[in-house]
Amino acid sequence: MGWSLVNRAQIVVAILFLMSCDHRRHETVLFMCPHGGAKSLIAASYFNRMAAEKKLPLTAVAVAAEHPYKTVPTPIADFLEKDGFHVRSFTPRPVSRADLRNASKVISISCDLTKVDTRGTAVEKWDDVPLVDAGLPQSAAAIRKHVNLLIDQIRSRR
Repeated sequence: MGWSLVNRAQIVVAILFLMSCDHRRHETVLFMCPHGGAKSLIAASYFNRMAAEKKLPLTAVAVAAEHPYKTVPTPIADFLEKDGFHVRSFTPRPVSRADLRNASKVISISCDLTKVDTRGTAVEKWDDVPLVDAGLPQSAAAIRKHVNLLIDQIRSRR
């Protein structure tokens, strides 16, 4: 039984599609801050944009290491909206063991890590980020600086 021209064309299209796909493993970067709706959300938002621009197979997630906010605070949502991020519908949530286990990188931004079971997980600390309440633009600038360095480190290892 021979292959029809249609079957051959479908196979060629499938092979070309598979060859064009990025087969690198998609990884998750976990950003934790005390309440999951400010510093970690700022970091994840900028990280996801930069990773997409540089075509890195990475996704960042924001979580709370302590007690999550019920919603994203209005000043954070307003600030991020000015940069094109729409986070008002984001619901902060606590970090889980699965989050820690599945992340390729875990970053704590000014967290009390005694409140999180991080056994067996390497955690990078960004404790030099100013409090959002003390100055949102300064805090966001420090976070963006860290995110830029992190993206550069990841790209240099690939």
